[in-house]
Amino acid sequence: MINVDSIKKEFPIFETFLTSGKPFHFLDNAATSHKPQSVINAIDQCYLSDYAPVSRGLYPMSANATEAYEDARRQVETFINAPKQSVIFTKSATESLNIIAESAIKPTLMAGDEVWISRAEHHANYLPWLRVCEEKRAHLRVLDIDENGKLVLPPLSELKKGNVKCIALSLVSNVLGYYADVPSIIEQAKQLGIATVVDAAQAVALHDIDVKALGCDYLAFSGHKMFGPTGIGVLYVAPDKLGKLTPWIVGGGMVEWVGEDFTTTEFSQGVARFEGGSPNLAGAIGLSAAADFINTLDREAIRAHLSDLAITCGNVIRVLPNFTTYGDESNWQAGIVTFSHTSVHPHDIAHICGEQGVAIRAGHHCAQPLMEKLGEPATARVSFSIYNDMKDIEALMMSLLKAEEMFA
Repeated sequence: MINVDSIKKEFPIFETFLTSGKPFHFLDNAATSHKPQSVINAIDQCYLSDYAPVSRGLYPMSANATEAYEDARRQVETFINAPKQSVIFTKSATESLNIIAESAIKPTLMAGDEVWISRAEHHANYLPWLRVCEEKRAHLRVLDIDENGKLVLPPLSELKKGNVKCIALSLVSNVLGYYADVPSIIEQAKQLGIATVVDAAQAVALHDIDVKALGCDYLAFSGHKMFGPTGIGVLYVAPDKLGKLTPWIVGGGMVEWVGEDFTTTEFSQGVARFEGGSPNLAGAIGLSAAADFINTLDREAIRAHLSDLAITCGNVIRVLPNFTTYGDESNWQAGIVTFSHTSVHPHDIAHICGEQGVAIRAGHHCAQPLMEKLGEPATARVSFSIYNDMKDIEALMMSLLKAEEMFA
């Protein structure tokens, strides 16, 4: 069991924000997460007394800033059990996935090759692959899902044909929750020399990420979904792949030498060559503080709590007349429940919920190919985190019934 009231006190937003005097019920955690005071304090401290250019100054404060930035990198590497100097800081999971597609996979593609993704992917793990496949005349193969929201994987013989160069999948779908046995797929792909890319943005906050155990070549996630700040992301590159990755963003800080004729450029060694521009010092420090915060939690107990909440929520919505839920209890264990109403638009549902102090998501969730599969232009979604409990579900149900009463 976890003490939600105690955890919630660490998040000042729930004390400072009210909607028409009503308590704030935040159920849009698949989109972003709120920040504990420890993360806010770390960012404040950076700007109040520790801020200086990273790797660009010869004075003590700059040296301290550089050390803090690299300390943050080491903390994130430890957080995902990655080797030293295998984590690249980016601005988002989206940027990380674009870097992988453009710099790691695109140079290896030839006409007729295949990149496999699933229909459940976020646009960030769809559009970069679509673009590089179009440019190289390769084929983007979209693997479908079944009626239970599970990935339908082609026979192993399809992988053995030799023209599959990359498989890119999310650990947790931002719409369906659990939908694929990604570790098993990675294991099969590695045996055949196929590059594997993991979008961990939806899983990183409360699910143990161990890149050594997972065995993937590349992994991406963002800070803001794991109680950290916006504007900071992570790209993990397996050590045997790092030397083959070409810099995608070039400029200051990622070169050792630029010759007068621009033909003798020498890039920096290691991960620094992939971090062109002034590093996001406060973002890295905030992300490190978020990892520290997560490490204080009993993640097994938290996952059980979120699973119980989501399964309870899904089953309550499922039995309401005129409501349809997607996936089943095995999907909902990830803390995400997506649903629709036969006659009330999801935007109207979300609007009424918002007026009642209940924040949920409505729309296509940046997953329009999946929406087409579901036969819906949009759906509503609730997603749980460590500061949610049954009171949030009770407020949600009252809001759903009010929306139905007003619009149905």
